[in-house]
Amino acid sequence: MGFEEDIERYVDFVLGLFQCRRKVEGKDWLEHGAMGLVTESAEVLDMVKKHFFYGRPLDMTKLKDELGDILFYWTGVVEKSGLCAEEIIQANVRKLTVRYPNGYTDERANSRDENAEYDVVKGE
Repeated sequence: MGFEEDIERYVDFVLGLFQCRRKVEGKDWLEHGAMGLVTESAEVLDMVKKHFFYGRPLDMTKLKDELGDILFYWTGVVEKSGLCAEEIIQANVRKLTVRYPNGYTDERANSRDENAEYDVVKGE
């Protein structure tokens, strides 16, 4: 099975999990997904903080687990908002090409043209 088929199966799996979560007690799936992205990202940040500042080993199994949770929430938000992963990835590549036409530099990272980046993501 190829990568694209794996992604399609994963998206179908995630959508199946979110299917009964349309509206529960006045809360929407988008709120749930957005909050999940933030909380799971904070868990990754906390792991990295403890690794760099407190000298703790970076637990790669736990990192894999948390990144998987981020992927789960990201997939739910992407699919339920009517976007698709492919268009997001393509727009991100276009934006990063505008930002770093000759590869990453700190100078380019600190002097971004956000209007040009927005326009290329928008498709202009």
